[in-house]
Amino acid sequence: MKINPGLEAKKFLESRVETMRSARLEDGLHRLKEDIPLIFTGRYDKLKKDSRYIQGFLSKQPDLRGEKFSLGDTLIGVFSILDKKYNERIAQKGKDEDRTEIEQEYFNTKLEALEGVFACDISVFEHILIGIFLRHTRQQDKLEEENLEKTKERFRAFVEEGELLLRFFFHLDEFCRLNRSRAEIDKTKKSSLSAALEDEILKGKTTAELKKQIVACCKLEHLAGKLVEISQGQEPLSGIKLVLD
Repeated sequence: MKINPGLEAKKFLESRVETMRSARLEDGLHRLKEDIPLIFTGRYDKLKKDSRYIQGFLSKQPDLRGEKFSLGDTLIGVFSILDKKYNERIAQKGKDEDRTEIEQEYFNTKLEALEGVFACDISVFEHILIGIFLRHTRQQDKLEEENLEKTKERFRAFVEEGELLLRFFFHLDEFCRLNRSRAEIDKTKKSSLSAALEDEILKGKTTAELKKQIVACCKLEHLAGKLVEISQGQEPLSGIKLVLD
């Protein structure tokens, strides 16, 4: 996950960050949303001409599944986790002033994370990803100060394997999302749709909702296998058993 673009690319990227930092909150968030995919897919002329940037961000490497992804693709995915984290918080706030405060924190965190990437520091993402793991396995939203440092130390060896860590958390997040979706379908199926479902099953048909649930269960089985495979021998990830159970 070490970032080292060429000199011209670095100057250009720093200028983009500076432009966004000087923008108003609304403009800044909008520019960040547009710029991040463009930056990490190399669609600016200044980046297209920089061979070191192309090699570092755009060259594709096979992952554990044999699929090829670039570092840029991976970082876009990490930023999407950051987006989801803050969008959930914003959606929970009713007052305008509360939402504005979180949006300001969102903007600053995202911009600092982008700067951190160019400075070879991904500690912001380490914190977010560890938080996701804790939320899904131990129902804890966050850790702070001494407890955070202790937890990061437990994850240290695994965190250093950046690509492996990211794949693990992407799978974990998708597993939990699908499991919530499956549970919601099950709840609906048992109430308002129960009679219709029984009628259709007796006629040898399958409702659309049941089909969705079957697909979700197949995906969950596949993801569970991937999570067990990736976490094999990684002691800090033993809590994954709580999720899979």
